[in-house]
Amino acid sequence: MKRHNFLPLVASLALLSGCQQLNDGVNTVNGAISSSLSSVGKALGGTTTTQSLGPVSSISGLGAVCKDYEENAMAAEKKWTGKRISITNATVLEVTKGRSASDMMTGMPKSAPNYYLLFKTADTSYCGGMVWLDYYSGLDDAVLTYKKGQKVSVTGTVNNFEVRGFATVNNADMPVRLVVLRNGTINH
Repeated sequence: MKRHNFLPLVASLALLSGCQQLNDGVNTVNGAISSSLSSVGKALGGTTTTQSLGPVSSISGLGAVCKDYEENAMAAEKKWTGKRISITNATVLEVTKGRSASDMMTGMPKSAPNYYLLFKTADTSYCGGMVWLDYYSGLDDAVLTYKKGQKVSVTGTVNNFEVRGFATVNNADMPVRLVVLRNGTINH
């Protein structure tokens, strides 16, 4: 009799496991489609992402992310890397143009520059963020509108964490810890 009660339980667990795997597969495909649509939209001159690159978690600031990193860097990387986050009331520290390492090594100028925005949040003084902006037609003009001290909303996917050995750059307060976001968007 006990054997008959166990069989439906095993069948139910197998069905649930299959559903979870199917759901994970659908989410992966949706992310790939969203990323492709974003690239197409930007190539066609769109100024914003045509569709989300995945679910976005709104957080009040970088304090919780940085605290996790301070407590256990490996656990924080596992928890946060790849997660898409959105922060309102981020304070602009600097907007600048970057080049890839391969461009710098070959001395070749890049036809479409990479821009990034350094920012801080009110809940931490030692940790900040850097958002890499995907290039789109009109970005060169858009980056001219951001000023140091301005409040903006940023969204991006956590790419990695950087530890810097200095606290000031160009006479500006710069974070010692940096959360680097890719596929970034900024709104006034």
